[in-house]
Amino acid sequence: MTFRDSIATAIDRNKGLCVVLSSFIYGIVLWGFAYTFTIIFVYIQEEFNSSTTATGWVGSAYYGLSNTLVIVMALLLKRFKYRTICLSGTVLAGLSLLASSFVQSIHGLFITYGVLYSTGTCLAFYVTIDLMKIFYSNSSKITRVSCFASMGGTVGLFIQSPLVGKLLTAIGWRSVLRIYSGLTLIVGFTCSMFMQTPDTRLNNRVKRGKNVDTGVKEDEEQDEKHNLWNVLTYPEWWCFFIGMVLTTTATLFSYVNIVDFMKYVGISPYVSSWILIGAAVADISGKTIFVVFGDRMTFPKLYILPPNNLLLAAIMIVLIYVRTSLHMIILVISMGLLRSIFHAIPWLATIELLGSRRNTESTVLTCLGYGIGSFCGTLVGGMSVDFTGSYDVGLLISCGMYFIGAIFLQAAPLYQKVFAPERYLVDNKMPSDPNYEYIIDSYVTTV
Repeated sequence: MTFRDSIATAIDRNKGLCVVLSSFIYGIVLWGFAYTFTIIFVYIQEEFNSSTTATGWVGSAYYGLSNTLVIVMALLLKRFKYRTICLSGTVLAGLSLLASSFVQSIHGLFITYGVLYSTGTCLAFYVTIDLMKIFYSNSSKITRVSCFASMGGTVGLFIQSPLVGKLLTAIGWRSVLRIYSGLTLIVGFTCSMFMQTPDTRLNNRVKRGKNVDTGVKEDEEQDEKHNLWNVLTYPEWWCFFIGMVLTTTATLFSYVNIVDFMKYVGISPYVSSWILIGAAVADISGKTIFVVFGDRMTFPKLYILPPNNLLLAAIMIVLIYVRTSLHMIILVISMGLLRSIFHAIPWLATIELLGSRRNTESTVLTCLGYGIGSFCGTLVGGMSVDFTGSYDVGLLISCGMYFIGAIFLQAAPLYQKVFAPERYLVDNKMPSDPNYEYIIDSYVTTV
């Protein structure tokens, strides 16, 4: 056997691991660079002389569409292969960044960056997430691989925040976009080659033909497996969705407006880029904890989200009174740690809420919450500055959103437990016994 054959065999035997690593790398390049928009924000606003709200809409549109368009991805998966969709998204993302470097107005940047780049990111990245769930949704490793994959964007922010800050002062934001256009294409072409589905799709772990989670027969579960419209009739779905939207809307402040806020309190954009590194380190640390210990946590991950919201609400109040770099560093790092929980846990919480058989539905629920909230996020901070001259009102609104979001996130499993106990799966543990049998059905896509 040649060396090339050995590599091909190793990849074929570890398809799931290759997908997880590809998702992590995509996160570094796509989301890591997108998170630096809060640094680029200042330079774009100065060149186009645009308002805080208008400039923020570019980043907000990106965060919103890159999540909301997951519905389009779900439809495309019924017709095309994972690799085809991933490769198409990579090409679109790379070319849209190149086009963004030539625009002459904030409106043009909204189209090329906010719409086209976000579409490419959605197709390229969330294909890896959906494929990863196919490999691991029934495994005890699901917490570990989900948190590791979600860590990619934070690692990218950690690496690229000072780099982008230096490049912006040296060559300008247009040249930065051109560099990342090429980088996106090179990395994306490589990662898309690993987007292979299993030979057979492993559905829920079952024991002697019975679903472990619900006890429902396999054929009954298969009928509603991809029925998103059926899931939309569940009140707990809407409770969790509203909670996600409110929390995301408040959280977007730390992505779009935080550098401008630090400039407002007297901290330069360059220093702010280094403060963001501290937030990235905290974010990475939080996700690392879940990677190492997440599978050993005996309680449902869904119950972590409401108290996390309450802590973020408290930080919003404290930010109103912060005026020193030291206090800002402490708060931004704290936000990074809590933000890591909000980015890692919903992927697992939706599986706990809906069941491991509804992988696509759980992905859509999480992404829609992130996406719709991102559309509204720029209005909170941007309009606060444009109409009042400060961020105080926006911070108070964010605090209220975190608090109300915590109520809805807690109401989702509570409603299910009290009014729909037949759907209550949160307290059921994922079987980790390798002796469980599988019911296997074929999973075919075409080009």
